Amino acid sequence: MRETSRSIHAILVAALALTQAAHSVAQAPARSASPNAVAAGELVVEPATLINLGFEWFIEGDANRNATVSVAFRKPGDTEWRTALPLMRLGDERIYAESRVDVVVPAMFAGSVLDLEPDTAYEVRLLMSDPDGV
Repeated sequence: MRETSRSIHAILVAALALTQAAHSVAQAPARSASPNAVAAGELVVEPATLINLGFEWFIEGDANRNATVSVAFRKPGDTEWRTALPLMRLGDERIYAESRVDVVVPAMFAGSVLDLEPDTAYEVRLLMSDPDGV
């Protein structure tokens, strides 16, 4: 029997420019009774590079790590969405380097939309899904 995923969308409009500042879309995490259900938190849009857009979407829950975030993008006015690589699930990984760095990564999804046209606006659609609930 196939479970239906519950999902949450975020549609962003981002312009590609080297000097663009980072901004975020704040969203209070929704609480769920299940530790396996994912709760969307703050969505951070990283500063754009010449041809890439980067995103970090913080979460709570998803103890079984089966939530996903699919990514699609298009230029404003285009009707067809193009698929990008999904965001990568991170959380609790430890980064350690000879006592100079000791960081534990928070629960989040992170990734980029790659190889875009410089100085061009894009709409980006992020779709968070989890069979355990969102």
